[in-house]
Amino acid sequence: MFLRDNTLLTPISKQLLFTPNKGDYGYGFEIVKFKGQDVIGHSGAIHGFRANMFNLPATGITVILLANYADVQTFELYEGLKRIAANGPFDLPKTHQFIDINIADYRFDLGQYLVNDKISLTLREQEGRLIADIAVENGLVLYPESKDNFYIRAKNAYLKLVRNERNEVTAVKVIKGERASVWKRKM
Repeated sequence: MFLRDNTLLTPISKQLLFTPNKGDYGYGFEIVKFKGQDVIGHSGAIHGFRANMFNLPATGITVILLANYADVQTFELYEGLKRIAANGPFDLPKTHQFIDINIADYRFDLGQYLVNDKISLTLREQEGRLIADIAVENGLVLYPESKDNFYIRAKNAYLKLVRNERNEVTAVKVIKGERASVWKRKM
């Protein structure tokens, strides 16, 4: 309400907040289109706490999710509520089935992968588990669902190993919701 009626911010400040200027981000918010509607929001997590917020300006609907338990996966709920609010289809949260892997089978896949010249993803082993350090987020445990597909519980995202015709991992694909990014192996 305070943002809509200009009580808290001027119209110029609101325009800066809610106009993409760096990718999908304005000054502090992500602005995306879903079902033809603007969706403005942001999410974050730190030391066991998670927060997600989105607003649909056309309808005035705002949803805020807060959790103070690290294993609560708010992102799937956030995505489902966003779809419901925009009158779109939604899926119930997925049940994950993890498998046991032999970490030694992945020794050649460990290393650095790049999404661009400045941002990297590192796959490493720690205490018998595969770990991903993605940009500035370190220590993300990869939970194997198959030989090449992993669930990143801390981010409610997925990491897929991309192999060439010689069965060598040449890239990893990170998928979160409807967004996917491909990180190529650093040579």
